[in-house]
Amino acid sequence: MNRLAYAFGLLSVCLIACGGGGDPGPGPLKHHLDEQYIAAIPLEEKNAMLEAQNEYHRAKAAKMKAEADYNDAGTQLDIGKNEVKQAKLDRDSAQAKKKAAEESGDQNRINLAKRDERVASLQVTAAEKKVSALEARRTWLKKLLRYHEENTYAAEARYELAKANLAKAKNISPKGFAHQPFVEQQEDRSRRAQRAKLIADQERDKFMAKKKEWEAQKREADQARGIDTAATGN
Repeated sequence: MNRLAYAFGLLSVCLIACGGGGDPGPGPLKHHLDEQYIAAIPLEEKNAMLEAQNEYHRAKAAKMKAEADYNDAGTQLDIGKNEVKQAKLDRDSAQAKKKAAEESGDQNRINLAKRDERVASLQVTAAEKKVSALEARRTWLKKLLRYHEENTYAAEARYELAKANLAKAKNISPKGFAHQPFVEQQEDRSRRAQRAKLIADQERDKFMAKKKEWEAQKREADQARGIDTAATGN
């Protein structure tokens, strides 16, 4: 029975960490302390609470930015897929021109057509590599957004704990108030945020590898087109 419980525990951790199994993501905090109970405490004694509150606001702003980046990544991916379609049309046109050139027997025309076909083929490969990189980027940004969601709740938990610490220090105890649940809530949310950050960093590494592949392919395609990649690299 203990082994079964242990196995289910590992499965739960994996589902949370990997974002699989229909994991709905982080939910609201269970423990809050209404500020009315600590409102009478002098402001100069609330420095830790105010610092935690500012950190919470910054975390919320970062989450909004991460959400906007993730949505924009979807748009960029759609554009990239359209670029692949266009590149394939250009390759089809180049292949048709090469066939016509070969039928003409004009070697100058044939050589030029072959060059254009090679460039067009390289452009298709570069466009496909770009889409692969954009897909990896969007996957990374999705995991990054999850991290910011977790981190926002972690920051809120630290804020709630700071209020609870203040109440405890001043011997303020509203009905049903207990300090320890605030401590455990903060520890749990911090662990979740750290785990989500690790997963996001792993996805970022995968994206950077795909990005390097695309950049290398793009350089080859640009060089085939006669573009000075050194001058346009930046």
